[in-house]
Amino acid sequence: GKMERFRDQGTEMCQVGRCLINTGDTEGGAAWFESARKLGAQHGFFQAECGACLGLGRVEAIKGRQEEAEELFRHALTVLDFVEDEGERDYLEGDITLDLAECLLASERYEDAGPLIRRLRELAQDDTQDSI
Repeated sequence: GKMERFRDQGTEMCQVGRCLINTGDTEGGAAWFESARKLGAQHGFFQAECGACLGLGRVEAIKGRQEEAEELFRHALTVLDFVEDEGERDYLEGDITLDLAECLLASERYEDAGPLIRRLRELAQDDTQDSI
């Protein structure tokens, strides 16, 4: 229905934001992610909010602002618990965990990154088990 379409719009906003940052337009991408985050937060569309925080974290990381990026990635992980679609939740968890680990490694916080790297290994093994 109408609410489903509205929810999907938040996800599509994140896709536009991702395309823009991939072409170097970080400010344009950030604007789309901000819109998706607002939509997600206002209406309980956790998938959109989660994806938007992931995208905004990537923008901050590109700008070299690791603390801000870390905060956004951690918020995305918190919101992830409320994403209903299990497949989407698993996909987002891998992306967020990887980006957060890379953020911590860029800040030379190797011990903090360790548990995230272990989680990525677990996710990789889970995916391997599922496909066998």
